[in-house]
Amino acid sequence: MGCGASKTEQPSKPEPAVPKEPSSPAMGGKPSKPQQQAPSAPAQTEEIALPPVPGSLPADAQIVFVLGGPGSGKGTQCDKIKADYECVHLSAGDLLRAEVKSGSEVGLKCEALMKEGKLVPVAVTLNLLKRDMIASGGKFFLIDGFPRALDQAEQFESSIMPCKTVLFFDCPEEEMEKRLLKRGETSGRSDDNADTIRKRFHTFLDQSLPVKDHYLTQGKCHVISAVAAPDDVYGKVKVVLEGLHAPKKASAAATALAAAPAASEDIALPPVPGNLPADAQIVFVLGGPGSGKGTQCDKIKADYECVHLSAGDLLRAEVKSGSEVGQKCEALMKEGKLVPVAVTLNLLKRDMIASGGKFFLIDGFPRALDQAAQFESSIMPCKTVLFFDCPEEEMEKRLLKRGETSGRSDDNADTIRKRFRTFLDQSLPVKDHYLTQGKCHVISAVAAPDDVYGKEIALPSVPGSLPADAQIVFVLGGPGSGKGTQCDKIKADYDCVHLSAGDLLRAEVKSGSEVGQKCEALMKEGKLVPVAVTLNLLKRDMIASGGKFFLIDGFPRALDQAEQFESSIMPCKTVLFFDCPEEEMEKRLLKRGETSGRSDDNADTIRKRFRTFLDQSLPVKDHYLTQGKCHVISAVAAPDDVYGKVKVALEGLSVVKK
Repeated sequence: MGCGASKTEQPSKPEPAVPKEPSSPAMGGKPSKPQQQAPSAPAQTEEIALPPVPGSLPADAQIVFVLGGPGSGKGTQCDKIKADYECVHLSAGDLLRAEVKSGSEVGLKCEALMKEGKLVPVAVTLNLLKRDMIASGGKFFLIDGFPRALDQAEQFESSIMPCKTVLFFDCPEEEMEKRLLKRGETSGRSDDNADTIRKRFHTFLDQSLPVKDHYLTQGKCHVISAVAAPDDVYGKVKVVLEGLHAPKKASAAATALAAAPAASEDIALPPVPGNLPADAQIVFVLGGPGSGKGTQCDKIKADYECVHLSAGDLLRAEVKSGSEVGQKCEALMKEGKLVPVAVTLNLLKRDMIASGGKFFLIDGFPRALDQAAQFESSIMPCKTVLFFDCPEEEMEKRLLKRGETSGRSDDNADTIRKRFRTFLDQSLPVKDHYLTQGKCHVISAVAAPDDVYGKEIALPSVPGSLPADAQIVFVLGGPGSGKGTQCDKIKADYDCVHLSAGDLLRAEVKSGSEVGQKCEALMKEGKLVPVAVTLNLLKRDMIASGGKFFLIDGFPRALDQAEQFESSIMPCKTVLFFDCPEEEMEKRLLKRGETSGRSDDNADTIRKRFRTFLDQSLPVKDHYLTQGKCHVISAVAAPDDVYGKVKVALEGLSVVKK
C-alpha cells in the first residue's frame, strides 16, 4: 500500500536494467542514496560522448509509457497490444543491454561504468530510445518500463516529445510478490526472492509512483487494475487504446469487424425517439455493495425533483415485460452470457427521454470504464459523480446483517467478497477517471445515513473573514509518516499558524460549550461529529489568529471534507503529502508505542488505521494532484532530509520566514 499509493498500489522496485547491475540506477534512474550521485554526475556526462541521432519523429507520433511494479504484468499486456496493434515496442533495459553486447564505443563505456558501480547517464538511454524510434519508421510507440523516475520523464519529453498517454498497471504488493515468487520457482533469476522483491517494491514506491502522479495531474494516466486475469485486464487496455485511435493490425481489425455484425444482429434495438434537454444534468451514483447508494438515492428523491433510474431495475423490468428485447436478454442470461451494454444504454436513454425530466440520478451505473465511455458518447456526459466510499469490512458487516432477513442468495460471505473483488477491478477505475476530470465527489459512507446525507448541528456564526492573500497548506500523510515532526520544523522557520482539527475538537469538548456537549454526546453514541463542526472551529481559530499563512495538520481526511473546506472557507494554496511505506510507518508507531502509552499504538489498531487512511484519504491526494497543488514528498529519509524537500515546496509560496 505504501499509504501513498492507491488502493491496489504497493511499492515496487524497478526491474534490473542489465544482469550485472541489480537495480534500476543502471538505466539512469535515481540511486537509493541521492547524496552519492552528485559528485559523480558531471564525470559521467563527460565520459560518454553520444552520437547525434539524424531525423525526427512524425509530428503525429503517439507515445504510450507502460508502467507498473515488478510482477504487475506489463510484459504480458505489451505482448497482447503488439499482437493487435501496429506499434513499435521498446524496452529501455533491452536497448541498453543490446548496446553493451554490440561492443560499440557507447556500449563499452556503459559497461565500464557499470563495472565500477556507477550510473549510466539518462542521456544514454534517451539517445538509444530516440535512435530506435526514428529508425523504426513507426508512429505508435510502446515504451515499456520507462520512465522509472520523474527526472527521466521530464528529460524524455524535453529531448524527444511528450507522451500521449500512460498505462499504469496497478497491483497489490502481496499479489505481485506471489507472482514473482512463483516465477522464481522456474526462472532461475536471483532477484526473484522475498527479500529482494521487497527492496524492489521500496524503490518503486520512492521513484516510480511520482511519475504516475505527475501524469495523473495532466489527465494522461490511466490506472488499470492488474489483479484480474490477463485477458480481462487487456479488455480495459483496449478501451484506452481505442480512445487514441491506435492503428490496428489487419488481422485484429478484420476480427473486430467480423464480430461487430454478430453483436448487432444478436439484439436489434428499437430506435429511441426524441432527445434529452440541452441543459439536462446527469449524476452517476456509485459505490461498493453495501455502501448505502440506495439509501442516499431515496433521501435525494425526497428533497429534489429528480428522475431516479437503476440500470439493473430497467433490465429486470424489460425481461419481465416479455418484449422481443427482453426475451433475447433472458435467453442470453440463461446461457450465462452478458447482456450487451448497448441494451442497457438503450433502456436508460428511452426512460430518460420519456420521463421529461432534466435532473437524473443513474444508480449503480457505469460499473466499468468502457460503460462510462459508451454512455457519454451515446447519451451525454454526466455532470457529476457521487462515489460513496466505505471500507470493505464495514460493507461486509452491513451485507451480512441484511442477509439475515433479506433472503438474498448473494448476501453471504463468499459471494460478498467476490462482489468486492469485481467492484475493485472494474468500478474503481471509473472513479479515478472522473477524479481526473474534477467531476467525482468521494463521500465517506461510514457514518449514519443522515450524517452522510448532511444533517448538521446548529453552529454559531463566525464573525470576520480571512485576508484575501491568506495562504493555506494542508499537511497530509498516513499515521507515522512524520507530519507532526515536519510541522514543528516549519513552525520553527516560518511565521505560520498551525492548527490540528483533532486538537480543536478535543478542546471544544473540554470547554463544555453547547457545541462541545453535543459533540461529546455523539461520540459517546459511537457516531461521527459532522464535518461542519470541524470547519466552524477551524474557521473561527484561523480568523481569530490574525495570521496569513496556515498549516492545517491532518485535515481534510476525506474528499467531501476537502470540498466543504474550500467552499466554506477558501481554497488551499498547496498540499504537502508525506508518502511513507506501510511497513515503515508501522515500525515507527510500534516504536512510539513502547513509550507513548497510547492505546492505538499496537499492531492491530495500526493496520486498521492504515485501511481507513487508504480508503478515505488517498482520494484527497489524487484530487489535489489533478489540480497541480499536491507535493508528494517521500518521508522515508531522515527528518532533516525530508524537510529539505518541504522547504523547496514552501519557497514557491513566498511565505514569510522568521
